[in-house]
Amino acid sequence: MWIRTIKVTFANELMKKSVRSYFSDNIDASLGQLVSYSVDIAENVVLVTHIFPDKDTLDAFEKTMKPQRDQLKSMGAKVEINDGPVWSFKVAGDITLDTLTKGVSPR
Repeated sequence: MWIRTIKVTFANELMKKSVRSYFSDNIDASLGQLVSYSVDIAENVVLVTHIFPDKDTLDAFEKTMKPQRDQLKSMGAKVEINDGPVWSFKVAGDITLDTLTKGVSPR
C-alpha cells in the first residue's frame, strides 16, 4: 500500500469551503483509492489523506488530478504533497466494514 497526504493552505476560509464542496461533489474514491479522508487542521488549512493499493495506482491518480492541483495553486493555495509506502496499518478489532464505508458526516 502507498499513502499520499496533501496539505492545502487556502487564501481564506471561503476558498477552502468552496473547494471542499467542489471536490465532495465531483471527486470520489473511484480513482483507485482504498481509503480517503480529510482533516481540517486550521480555519484555512486541510490535510487530505489517500491510501492506494500500490505506487502505480497512486501515480495514475496524480496524473489525473494534476489539472485540479494546478488550478488550486493558480488561485493562491499552497499545496504540499508527501507520499510513501505504508509500513504499519492497523484497524481496531471492533471496527466493521459498515462503519468504514459509511464514513463520517462533513462539518
